[in-house]
Amino acid sequence: MTDYEEYLQSREWARIRNEAMSAAEWRCQICGTHSSKATLEAHHRDYRRLGKPGELKDVTVLCARCHELFHERLNAIGQRNHANAGIEQCVEAANAIVNVGEVPTGNLANT
Repeated sequence: MTDYEEYLQSREWARIRNEAMSAAEWRCQICGTHSSKATLEAHHRDYRRLGKPGELKDVTVLCARCHELFHERLNAIGQRNHANAGIEQCVEAANAIVNVGEVPTGNLANT
C-alpha cells in the first residue's frame, strides 16, 4: 500500500472529505447531482498539502461519472499528471464536459 493509499484510509482524510462534501452541499461540483442520486468522490486537484492545513482547498467533489469524464478531459487538454493541473485547467476540463453536453452545468468555477 502506498503512502497515499494509507492516507486515504486515515481519520484525517475522512474529516477533510466530509468537510469537502458538506461545503459542496453533498452535490457534484460539475453537474450538481446530489449524493442521494449518485456516488460522490473527493478529487485531489493538488497533492502538495496532503495532511496539511489548507488541504480542503485542493479537494473537488465529483460524482463518479463526472470524475471519470474529468480525468478524460484533463488528459485531452494535455494534463496527463492531474496533480500538476491548476484550478484553471480543472475548470477548463469541467467546462469541456458541460460544453459537449455530457452533463448539465454545475459550479466548479465557484470552488
